[in-house]
Amino acid sequence: MASSATSSSSSDDKIVNLLAIALQKVDDFKGKSADARHYASQVVAAVRANNNTEEEFRDQIICIVANVKNLNGELGAVPQERKPGISAAELATMDANAMRSRLQKRTMAATFRKRAREQTNVDKTSLHCTKCGLVRRDRLNINELALDSEESGSHFDYNFDNSCACSHSSDDERSSSGDEEDDDTAMSKGSCATASDRHSD
Repeated sequence: MASSATSSSSSDDKIVNLLAIALQKVDDFKGKSADARHYASQVVAAVRANNNTEEEFRDQIICIVANVKNLNGELGAVPQERKPGISAAELATMDANAMRSRLQKRTMAATFRKRAREQTNVDKTSLHCTKCGLVRRDRLNINELALDSEESGSHFDYNFDNSCACSHSSDDERSSSGDEEDDDTAMSKGSCATASDRHSD
């Protein structure tokens, strides 16, 4: 039992050294090997206390070592000195998503917003209703539908008895109000341009 405790302590020392090396690559601990090692030892101790199994402990340590570089400039909080930043106890519980850099978070947020806009555009032009999944009659082009049926021979693929019966008045109102706003904007711009032309004359 004593030997297992000794081996665990020796393993933790190696992990502390590994984490200290990773910490010295960020601005918070650059050129501060003693501070980096002290902070690393606190992190390892907190991770050890928070995880019941050796596998969970190892996974969390690997996650921290791999992602701590993303927290450049945000580490090394010292409450006694009122130094802001992420404390060792906080770092010990952070996952990979929480350790993303501000730039990574902004990039991901922009990507999600772009996908949402693209999906909105798809929903606005899709033949299928987003509520029931059936074909919307108001978006069917009968001429193209007939041509497609003739070319592919799928004359009976389109069952109009099972078309969408949902109400889309709110969607139509939003689109029409948007068109009206665009028209009003265009008219106001045109009137301004006319007024400026008269003034110049």
